[in-house]
Amino acid sequence: MKRCEITGMDPLVGIIVLLLAAKILGELVEYLGYPSLIGEVLAGIALGPSVLNFIEINPIIQFFGRIGVILLLFITGLEINQKIFRSAGKQMLVTGLITSMVPFIFGLILGPLLSLSPYESFFVAILFSLSSIAMTVRLLLSVRQLNSDFGVIIVGAAAVCTITGIILFGMLTSIQLEGVITPYSIITPLLITLAFIVIMTTVGKVIYKFIFSRVQLVQNHAFSYAAAFIFACGSAFISQLIGITYVVGAFFAGLALSEIIHEDHNLHETLHTSAFGVFITIFFASVGLLINLPLQELLTPMIIPLVGLAIATKILAGFIGSYPFLKDRGTALIVGLGMVTKGDLILALAQSAILAGLISQQIYTATIVVVIATILLTPVFLKIGLDRLKKGKKEAGITLSETTVG
Repeated sequence: MKRCEITGMDPLVGIIVLLLAAKILGELVEYLGYPSLIGEVLAGIALGPSVLNFIEINPIIQFFGRIGVILLLFITGLEINQKIFRSAGKQMLVTGLITSMVPFIFGLILGPLLSLSPYESFFVAILFSLSSIAMTVRLLLSVRQLNSDFGVIIVGAAAVCTITGIILFGMLTSIQLEGVITPYSIITPLLITLAFIVIMTTVGKVIYKFIFSRVQLVQNHAFSYAAAFIFACGSAFISQLIGITYVVGAFFAGLALSEIIHEDHNLHETLHTSAFGVFITIFFASVGLLINLPLQELLTPMIIPLVGLAIATKILAGFIGSYPFLKDRGTALIVGLGMVTKGDLILALAQSAILAGLISQQIYTATIVVVIATILLTPVFLKIGLDRLKKGKKEAGITLSETTVG
């Protein structure tokens, strides 16, 4: 069948069509009982080069998507209960390190078995280790479990996986440039990341709250909204500038302003409405547009072991990492399921890796397949797991709600 292709489409028309399709499919999927992000991503896949080739990714859509993921992580920081976040710090760190390093080791072992080069094996290990905090957060928000005992651990662990993955990719590129592993290539990215987080959670938090409280004295709702937007984007820009992905900066900016923004209910509601109404929807749809995958690529021998192990190692590691804290196999399994999904970060790293000559086209294509599979399967797995967990707790006389870690 000949694809429907429109060249020279006005970017505004592209945004309108993409947003409309994503909203309709998202609502349909949500009506069927699954998170709307599945429909939003499917809308991008259907309209993009993989199916209809009706809309191509362009700088304007990329910009809207970038704003969307920044706002998503900023709102995540806002919605995290800080008492829970602080009390669960150990659980998040331990679970995050285990769910990062166990899949990483499996990836290093799998690489040579698939006759991959050392660089490609290292990249596959990074692919296995990463979890998409943006995708994970949207899933937890959709099932209203962001501040549950397992939800907080999943978000924190996904953030640790994101930071660890960025550090590992920095090591990979440093090794390629220098030809050898050096203390500089290992220690420098780690120190920069830790310093940024410490500053944002101490001095930065005080400064942000001080400035924002002065903004609110103006008593102008639009001015407060603009200030929140500037804080989110400014922090994202700074973290990107120093070599950390922008999602980390946006997340900690939201965490810093959480208390003061929650006190202004109108502002809090406006941030949610504008973010989820337009920008976040376009972000998930744009993930689908990035995918350009001929169906024959699904039949390559490398795909099944990569997809299977990428999912299985995350579930296993999430279970192992969280079980000592949750003391419940069903809830620990939910943590493992919540850690499976990959997202835009690994797609961006894959693009950088292929341009730098670190990986082949075959590995790049396999990475895209893994991302698609985890995006579409994780919400289904998570829903099934939550339904079974609710049923088990109901039989035991326990209600599954937004419980706290204590």
